[in-house]
Amino acid sequence: MTPSPTQQTEPPSVRSRIVALLAGTWYVFIMADILSQTTGTPPTRSLLLVSIAAAVIMAVMVVFGVKAYKQQGPVRQFQLSSLFLLIIPIAIYSTAIRSVVATVPSSFSALGWLIVGVYSVLFVVMSTAMLLWLADALMWLTVLIVRIAGYVRQSDSET
Repeated sequence: MTPSPTQQTEPPSVRSRIVALLAGTWYVFIMADILSQTTGTPPTRSLLLVSIAAAVIMAVMVVFGVKAYKQQGPVRQFQLSSLFLLIIPIAIYSTAIRSVVATVPSSFSALGWLIVGVYSVLFVVMSTAMLLWLADALMWLTVLIVRIAGYVRQSDSET
């Protein structure tokens, strides 16, 4: 049964958020390794580029989510700023796909290009889902750290 829009849903468990942190971090490392091996880029440079790209995509998705949340109500418009926000992850994904496709031999068949296209779409969908999952877990971890720091400060001031 799906909850109604007014019904509160239970937040994810601590265990699932820890899994999200580990899986998301693993995913970033795997993507960096794939990029490094296919393009011949040094692994540290690939990891830095993939980490920056992932951070930018997560930040854009958070801004897009906040913007969509603020526009709740009868009027939900797709504005020009929404388009600009969506272009950022598309540009990053396109750059990653282009760098991998550039290493493909020119004698590739039509079926080969179709397979590359299907894998590219799957890469974009899977990456977006994984990065949103990781962004949620990072937000939870940040809030947890801030709360713990607040409790420590409060207990220090009481003593």
